[in-house]
Amino acid sequence: MYRNIIKYDGYDIILQGKIVSFTDYSNDKTLYTLKGVINDDISAEVTCFADSTNCRIGDYIQVTGTAQAFENAY
Repeated sequence: MYRNIIKYDGYDIILQGKIVSFTDYSNDKTLYTLKGVINDDISAEVTCFADSTNCRIGDYIQVTGTAQAFENAY
């Protein structure tokens, strides 16, 4: 699984997925956990820290950005 995800390091990605959990923080920021598909290629569960929205668990959203490798494989 690690190698399938890490191949996107440095590449632009589109993640389409469903919100499975979220945690609201101060300054209108939220940590979202999404379960979906990266670039219509591989299933993944990804955590995104972003500006707060009115999205809730079960909502489907699309996130775009540039992927970065994990700091370690632990």
